[in-house]
Amino acid sequence: MYPNQEVRKITKITSELIKFWETIQANIQYYEDSEEAVKSQIIIPLLTHLGWKTLDPSEVQHGYLTPEGIPDITLTIDGKPELIVEVKKLGIDITKLEQLKKLARYCSSEGVKYGIITDGRHWILLQTFKEGTKLRDRILWKIDLSDLKLPKSIQYLQMISRENILNIESELIAKALPHQIESDETTEPFDEIKEVRKSGAISKKTSLGVPFDDFAKVYILLLLYESPSHGYGIMAKYRNRTGRSLSAGTLYPFLEYLEEHGFVTSESNPTGKRPRRVVSFTEKGRKGAELLFSRFASITAAAFETNLQVCASCGCKVYEGAHIEEINGKQMAFCCHHCARAYKRQLKVAERE
Repeated sequence: MYPNQEVRKITKITSELIKFWETIQANIQYYEDSEEAVKSQIIIPLLTHLGWKTLDPSEVQHGYLTPEGIPDITLTIDGKPELIVEVKKLGIDITKLEQLKKLARYCSSEGVKYGIITDGRHWILLQTFKEGTKLRDRILWKIDLSDLKLPKSIQYLQMISRENILNIESELIAKALPHQIESDETTEPFDEIKEVRKSGAISKKTSLGVPFDDFAKVYILLLLYESPSHGYGIMAKYRNRTGRSLSAGTLYPFLEYLEEHGFVTSESNPTGKRPRRVVSFTEKGRKGAELLFSRFASITAAAFETNLQVCASCGCKVYEGAHIEEINGKQMAFCCHHCARAYKRQLKVAERE
């Protein structure tokens, strides 16, 4: 059984990135007029989500003085700058040479290997210096939040998380550079549909015909995995959980596709005033969903590590809502009050011995 907490983890970060883009969309003129708004309302919250203590000046500085001036944001560890972030108004062409040069000068003057330039929507990771290369050739990746290519965006943004910033070079090697990636394809199809794939019918998709960057379809599969449901029920759950509407034009063609390929079955449920067709996974569809979820989870797992707390009693990892108690002058995290009580009993036994 696919763990519910993994479902929550996956949907949490995808929802957060979607919210960032929706905020930008709803306030385009505002962010086009104010660099400070982009910085304070988009960049800083996202850095917080990536594990940076944005209210702690020992990690995130807004007035770090370099010989070339003061960059917008300097991320530091143990007093050493590790990444410089230049923020621009929304819509500024951050690929222009003068913009890249400014970032490179800030970084080079402090010996910082990597820099980020962003207008909130577009993000570029720049390698500051590399002998024998032009500046534009040192762009390591570019993402656009409006594309919502979530797995790729998560992978790239996670490189600048608090946890990974010191290992950014190995992260780049492990994930490969964007220009080396020809597609977002990350799963192999089942044997049953290899012939379909050869014909190109589901090229660049997962075995269930779902691109990894299609949040709506992945979420539909998650809801069906939890329990069989009719179309209206799926749309209602989707809206309640994500705060976004799921159109019939997205849902029903996708359900038809799944049924045509043997991943789901549907049957009429005559109860109620209006009979509805209830959709449920076949064994093949359930296995396909589990494969998709496991591959998706492996991509996003690192993004959640910075937000996890480990229960001091049983050792399980808690994503949110940990039970906190002060014991012997230390703040300690537990998954529940039962574990906290058990831990305190163990301490008393150890003291008596």
